[in-house]
Amino acid sequence: MAKRTMTDRLFLVADIGGTNTRVALGSGDGVDLNSVRKFKNAEHADLETILRAYLDDAGAPALAATCIAMAGPVRDNLGTMTNLNWTIDARTIAPITGGPVTVLNDLPAQGYAIDILPETAFTPLRQGAENGGGSRLVVGLGTGFNISTVVETDAGPIATPAEAGHVSLPVETTEDLELATYLRAHFGFAALEDALSGRGLSNLHAWHSGSHSRLPSDTIMARLADGDADAAKAMASFARLLGIGVGNLALTVLPYGGIYLCGGMARAVAPHLMDNGFETAFQNKGRFGGLLKQFGISVINDDFAALHGCFAYLSQASA
Repeated sequence: MAKRTMTDRLFLVADIGGTNTRVALGSGDGVDLNSVRKFKNAEHADLETILRAYLDDAGAPALAATCIAMAGPVRDNLGTMTNLNWTIDARTIAPITGGPVTVLNDLPAQGYAIDILPETAFTPLRQGAENGGGSRLVVGLGTGFNISTVVETDAGPIATPAEAGHVSLPVETTEDLELATYLRAHFGFAALEDALSGRGLSNLHAWHSGSHSRLPSDTIMARLADGDADAAKAMASFARLLGIGVGNLALTVLPYGGIYLCGGMARAVAPHLMDNGFETAFQNKGRFGGLLKQFGISVINDDFAALHGCFAYLSQASA
């Protein structure tokens, strides 16, 4: 940790994904990147075990507050992970960390990070109109799919929670209907994240290839780089459906402050989106297609963005 003054408050921040949990300390101007540690979830019984180990290694520092970002719905500082059999409860964390504990969905955590990340943390996909700000839409593509809307207020930004990955898959063509029927047969319901996530890309590849087994998304991306035809079809479907989905969300939110894609899958597929129909699908909204041209789209390429967002949330809340 960097040297702290007596007036600096020390915060603990954590980001729980489906596979890994990242934990860090922050004070003063932000998260100390030297303090970040990554834990494999499969090797630990619960979050409390991880936090005890982290704080023991850090010398049991006195904490002013803690903020946890998790992939799953949160209510009253209590949430159950969507893709991991963990329940995150501020009441069981507080005795370990001391001080108040806030539990956020991971997409609002990404939203709170936008204002404090450097320009180098963003890769533009398309430019929007120069409009002086406004609401922002954060779209998370990782193990699952979700969004957050960031609204500006006099007290600072408020990033709202959602579970948008579980809305119905958009169906515009005969092929879309066939895909939805395929997903419904396998999962009981054709959800957006069944096509637009890491496992979504696996589903798309299995559907196009006629395979009964599902390849990991990183294997499909490697095959795409090697020119594999089924991988290319999966990516084309992914890009077009993502364009439709993000376009739908943009008309719902009107994000004049920009659209931000985040997560491991977002970073992986970003170089392939524009060449695979994303832009056309995004703007294909009839007489409102022109409105969508006003919304810029960028990719957040900082893997620690949720940690920075948790820190920003605590700093704003305790100001």
